[in-house]
Amino acid sequence: FPVTIIWIARDGFILVSIDYKQKEYRVMLDYAGETALIELVRSGVDIHQATADMVGITRKAAKTLNFCLLYGGGAGKIAQMLGISVREANELKAKYFAKLPKVQKFIENVVKSAKYNGRLYNIFGRVYSFLDKNFAYKAPNYLIQGECSDAMRRAMITCHGVLESKKSRILM
Repeated sequence: FPVTIIWIARDGFILVSIDYKQKEYRVMLDYAGETALIELVRSGVDIHQATADMVGITRKAAKTLNFCLLYGGGAGKIAQMLGISVREANELKAKYFAKLPKVQKFIENVVKSAKYNGRLYNIFGRVYSFLDKNFAYKAPNYLIQGECSDAMRRAMITCHGVLESKKSRILM
């Protein structure tokens, strides 16, 4: 049976929910410098729908493809997740990168940097170490997820400071 949970703030408190919509992919676009897609998003276009329109697939498939490629998934993983052949996955991947060449370059550069330097730094200065070069393909994931985590942490601290006089508490 479905259960509905309703959160009610105690007297003297308020509840605030923060959701950075599509933050991970937006951070990646910023790193990559894909200005055309950034401008579409700024104008209110859904990022996964914009990708779907560029590549000629459904929004759901585009979202899967966006994150699979960003987080190191190869053609085999894409094929499995989308229920298509590896050949079709390779074609889709090629089409995607033809439309978003800066994303491809970003992913390649981050992986190379992790492989050869053994570490990466995000814009907040957090260090990501890659002692085993075989796992450098995960570097874009570390960089993007970590930066988003740091940004959320900073937002929570800022909100707490602003609302301190209002008896604020951070709940996870």
